[in-house]
Amino acid sequence: MPWGSRLAPAVPGTGGPRAGHGHRLAAVSVSTSAVASVPDHSRPGRAWSRVASFLALAALGQLGLTVIAALGFQHELLRWDDVVMLWHDMQRHEGWSALVHLFEQQNEHRIVFPRLLFAADTAWCAASGQLMYGSLVLLQLLHVWVLAAIAWHGRRQPPAHRVAMVALVALMLFSCHQLENFVWRVQASSILVYLAASVAVLGLLACARNRACGRRIAARVCLGVSLGAGFVANFSRADGNLVWPILVLLAWALRLPRMHLVVLAAWGAACIASYFHGYETPPRGLPPWTVLRHYPGRVLAFVTAFLGAPATYFGVAATLVVGAIGLLLGATLLARAVAVWWRARRGGPPDGRPASDLGLLAVMAFAFGSAAVTGLGRGHGPLDGALVFRYATPALLYWAALLPLLAGGWAETPRASWARTSGLAAVVVFAGGVLAQQATAIDRHRHVARELEVATMALLTGVADIPALSAFNLPKPFLGEVVDFMRTQRLSVFRRGQHEQLGQPLLTHASPVTTSDLRGAITAVRALASPATGVEVRGWISVCPATSAPAPILLVAADTVVGFASCRFVERDAGGGLEWVGYARPGRDAAAELSAFALCDDDGRVAALPGRLEPPPLVDAADDSLAGAMARALLGPPRTFRDAFRAVTEPIRASIGLPLPAEVRAAATRVAGATTLVEAMPGTAGAMRLRGHVARGAVDAATGILVVDAAGRIVGAGRPNEPATTGASDVAWTAWAIVRDQGPVPQVLFVDAGGVRTLPLPPATPDVATASDDAPVIEAPLRSDGAWESASELAWFVPAPDDGPVVDSWAGSDRNQGTCRLGPIQLQPGQRFGLPVLIGPDAQGQTVRVVDVGSGEVLATLDSTAFRGAWRVWRVDVARQGARRVQVEATDRGVGYGQWCALGRLRWLP
Repeated sequence: MPWGSRLAPAVPGTGGPRAGHGHRLAAVSVSTSAVASVPDHSRPGRAWSRVASFLALAALGQLGLTVIAALGFQHELLRWDDVVMLWHDMQRHEGWSALVHLFEQQNEHRIVFPRLLFAADTAWCAASGQLMYGSLVLLQLLHVWVLAAIAWHGRRQPPAHRVAMVALVALMLFSCHQLENFVWRVQASSILVYLAASVAVLGLLACARNRACGRRIAARVCLGVSLGAGFVANFSRADGNLVWPILVLLAWALRLPRMHLVVLAAWGAACIASYFHGYETPPRGLPPWTVLRHYPGRVLAFVTAFLGAPATYFGVAATLVVGAIGLLLGATLLARAVAVWWRARRGGPPDGRPASDLGLLAVMAFAFGSAAVTGLGRGHGPLDGALVFRYATPALLYWAALLPLLAGGWAETPRASWARTSGLAAVVVFAGGVLAQQATAIDRHRHVARELEVATMALLTGVADIPALSAFNLPKPFLGEVVDFMRTQRLSVFRRGQHEQLGQPLLTHASPVTTSDLRGAITAVRALASPATGVEVRGWISVCPATSAPAPILLVAADTVVGFASCRFVERDAGGGLEWVGYARPGRDAAAELSAFALCDDDGRVAALPGRLEPPPLVDAADDSLAGAMARALLGPPRTFRDAFRAVTEPIRASIGLPLPAEVRAAATRVAGATTLVEAMPGTAGAMRLRGHVARGAVDAATGILVVDAAGRIVGAGRPNEPATTGASDVAWTAWAIVRDQGPVPQVLFVDAGGVRTLPLPPATPDVATASDDAPVIEAPLRSDGAWESASELAWFVPAPDDGPVVDSWAGSDRNQGTCRLGPIQLQPGQRFGLPVLIGPDAQGQTVRVVDVGSGEVLATLDSTAFRGAWRVWRVDVARQGARRVQVEATDRGVGYGQWCALGRLRWLP
């Protein structure tokens, strides 16, 4: 017998084991026999009682601080995958279609039950997160009870030992590293999958114990609970599939009837098969078997650091040490379990260990499986990628099962043994180290909440401050529809309708009052870099108003509400004031000055904050797709090139394609200015976007811009970007055109009251090509150092044009740096190749070049600015220079926002 006494007492009330089931009942009576054999420590040592008291106080303090911090940092704003779940909820399928849609894949997961929670929160709480956040805390408290029940199962222990076990579990499950689970809605999948797995384990233990006591119906009910919990784990996240082999092994170790094993295996196989039916592997890097074959050492190091999550804030080295200790202890306990099983099979003496040890080992195995799966997907990347806080959940669960398992063993050792003394000391040091990181974790999440609050002000005002809005989401094709849906349905940060005050007189919704409780002022107004939709406003206030409004400060120009600001989630400075930040859209009236009013209460009373500042002129920076997608999501259409082309050419729609009158062209005069961008647009043959600036005095009253091709036909139009300017004497302009005929590039004509003026255009960037998916792929070796990786989440948000493998330097952070090399590539005379390149919103520090392998000579260098913000194919033609073997080198030296680079699949060009 694998775990417990070889012989079990007869079932009470039966007169002995039932016929035909004697060996089975004897095998499953692990709990009762273990209880009889466990020593009675009714009077634990004084040291153990003190340790239990310390652990209880530490756990209560940890739990209280984490829950209070979670309540303070919970935010209504959706972010990242929350937006995807809202998009899923917006589909409004009915009947059978709704059920099928519920099981649709999101990334590599099928998050059925987290979606149900999110849908309930959207329907009942306007997507504010109140239902989800409360549910997540309660579910984690339930998980503490479940793990404690597993640890107590079959044990007869004094209260001090039980208190210590519960405290150790609570200390891990409410660790500061778990704080992200309570402030990010999508993390419901992390809590549900591990809670359900633990419930499934507890169900099997209860099933075995009920069978040992002759309660067959209760045993079947417990088996049903285990099957249902396994189903919840399976469809809460991808690693939930690991629960089934672990449950089958646990049932076998507990010697449950063969039919129970068959039911478990069949139900698990059906769940796994349904999970992977129609499953599509996300295009994000190397297959797991390839990673394991080429990077086994890095995978092992990644898993080790992963399991060292309790020491995350002490750095990578500390996590490696803690993770290695955890792996060593886990391997030792597993080896002992196997030894007991082998000794029992060979007829040796019983070990007397309770079945709870098997349950805790099963929980540890599930947590380790999650770590191993993550390592196979991410292990070839940078090692600090293992310290991502959403990865801490399985690692902390591993320790939450390991520590009670060790504590149970120490409790049964002789009072004066060195093992017990060192064990108690290690537990105290470990708990102290976990507690020491609480303040750092709280500060980190305060910063995250602050970023979300600033992004909320930008959303409410409709200002596209791209760095601030990155906390909300990276652009997705459906982001604009999600924002529109949130506005119209009053969801999330829009649920109180404060955004509807924008553009209305202040007195419509507020009544000014005079109060000495609120003091403050506007201190700075800054123009945003891109796109030019508003300004950032900063100031200070003595007390942050405690109102239910998402924006406690109103920004006003010409007695009209033009923006919102917030002072939440900041600490008081040395002068006793609180900083606030917000955004305003002052409009075209340059004479208007900005004022700030603080909401005193929910009754709409506002108090003026002194200080009136004139907003600076707005600056129109490059509106590339990353920034532009966010701006279009906030400001509405046009969302595509066709929409933009139709919108700007609507006034002259009948003239598109017709020749411009010869006399008009003859009368055109030259104008001072420059064209800064002529860019081919994907999706429409001949489509191009043009941008530049022109002397202000030459087009004081410009009514429109025409784009004319070499044959004199009108092929597009544009408009000045007033009030956005690129300088005191220039006016920025943007135009769209469709030039279907090959030949000389078109001209831009400015039409105003003074006549027509023309600005010649330079040729389009010659190194931008259009690559077909049918073009032959170049199999070039990849080498990288630093943070470059092919498994980055960037590929989910901005996939390459051909959905091929992508390597990028983002890897989860703008601060990552490193160099990537593709090649060598063998060239033949006349051969050209294309490389899809995407430079982040800020091209600083990004270099992509082609180097001759033999001589080291740089043959071509990418204009990184021209490839900023959207995937474009770099046409490389260096064979004419006599090059035969070349390689592509991409280097990221940037550490600021948006400073990263991504490369796609190399292809031969015609």
